[in-house]
Amino acid sequence: MISPGTVVESPHTRIAFERTSADTDGALLRFEETYQVGPQRPPMHIHPTQVERFTVLSGTLGVRVRRETRVVGPGEVVEVAAGTPHTLWNAGDQVCVHRVEMMPALAMEDYFHEIITLEAEGGIPPKSLAHAGRLATLFLRHHNQLAGLPWPIQRTLFRLVVWLSGWFSGPRVDGSSLPQSAPVRSNDHSAKPSTTATYRAVMLTRKGGPKALDVLEVVDRPVEEPGPGQLRVRVRATGVGSTDFNVVSGSYLFAPKIPFVPGYEIAGVVDALGAGVEGFRIGQRAAALTVHGGFGEMLVRDAVHFVPIPDGVSDRDAAAVILNYVTAYQAIHRVGKAKAGQTALVTGAAGGVGTAALQLLRLAGVKTYGAASAGKHGTVRALGAIPIDYKAGRLDRLVRALEPNGVDLVLDGIGGPMIGPCIGALRPGGRLVAYGFMAAAGPLPTAAMFANIFLGSRLRGRRGSFYGITALYRRDPAPFREDLPKIFALLADKKIDPMVAKTFPLLEARKALELLAGGAVEGKIVLEEVAA
Repeated sequence: MISPGTVVESPHTRIAFERTSADTDGALLRFEETYQVGPQRPPMHIHPTQVERFTVLSGTLGVRVRRETRVVGPGEVVEVAAGTPHTLWNAGDQVCVHRVEMMPALAMEDYFHEIITLEAEGGIPPKSLAHAGRLATLFLRHHNQLAGLPWPIQRTLFRLVVWLSGWFSGPRVDGSSLPQSAPVRSNDHSAKPSTTATYRAVMLTRKGGPKALDVLEVVDRPVEEPGPGQLRVRVRATGVGSTDFNVVSGSYLFAPKIPFVPGYEIAGVVDALGAGVEGFRIGQRAAALTVHGGFGEMLVRDAVHFVPIPDGVSDRDAAAVILNYVTAYQAIHRVGKAKAGQTALVTGAAGGVGTAALQLLRLAGVKTYGAASAGKHGTVRALGAIPIDYKAGRLDRLVRALEPNGVDLVLDGIGGPMIGPCIGALRPGGRLVAYGFMAAAGPLPTAAMFANIFLGSRLRGRRGSFYGITALYRRDPAPFREDLPKIFALLADKKIDPMVAKTFPLLEARKALELLAGGAVEGKIVLEEVAA
């Protein structure tokens, strides 16, 4: 166990323990912490039961508590209430030393020691420190159950869990081809926060859902300088869609650990260039599939993830088409292999991806049926498709009343129990491309759905595929960089309509999602920068 006088060091941090829970009967943990000079990506901390007090001894400490950012010097004290999100970093050009006091202490010194030791050993990179800290908090919540185990066993168990969770949640491809985390939590260590400037962003502070959106909170964050090969972009518009509900619920596979800034797609203007960046200039407009980080005023990412926005395409429209239209385009052409003269069925036809698919199928010369509620049939007809009221009966029977042999292609974003009728609507040899599973409630129904897509379709003489834009992007970003310019060209030529249903100010993501949760939106919701 850790005792007063113990010192642990890593390349970035040094901790010297002064008082521990063992000698204060769990009332106080006090240690002196040193932050080295250099590029940093400070993690966001939330300690649910500990009050923390930071006293600066030398140097300059950057402190952000909820929406307030401060830079404090020697002798100044900052106190943080229990359960309050906060971040610390070296805000000067000299080593920063500060004293940390935590009350109550529990046994946190043991886990702090292990986290810093693991970093020093190379077991966890600095980007994972916050994740290791969350695991330490999880262990402490079960302190009573673990107290009977000798500390070497607790330590081994903690290290094993840190390693396994990091391995399972880590990227499967090289970091250069993966969209990184939001500012301050990015996986790249070359960008560093400014010591003074801040920007605002919408932070997901805990798990929520369509009926629990108070988990989204507007916070201030330090503006970062882009590192080598990176762009800093001022966000002008960002799209809002049903995928954001999966992100907010904490169930989205490709989201980072909470807390983080959601926001799947952005359009903005280049604000600063990192060393070695070519093909972009300050003031140039650019778009990106961010997956997270888009609900904020600023964004730093590797330049390879951005696509220039051409003249004739507004920021609002660019943000509206990134996710929906590239998803529809790739599902139709890269997976579905649609050809002129074929027939297709689109479920959720009045939604964001659905309206995109109807337009792109019409341009491809495909006769299309759109499944939607009766009140949305006008939208389906306006986009060149034949509406089907999915509430009027079993969908495959409704389709076969119009196409007795079945259709060549089905695009389904509903999933769950909808998969069976979608397969039944196909002709022999036809293809189902599923790209969503909002109707699959729970792990078992989801597993059954995927079994039906891949195995059930084959048993019935059809072909089933599941397409996900982010999974494809993680595996190979080249198709996205090829396809988004095609969508922008169609938009500039006015061959497609982004179908923007409603806009909100950039930081009103919660209001936008509340509207979307009502189910009455036809088309896309976009958050826009408010003109000064």
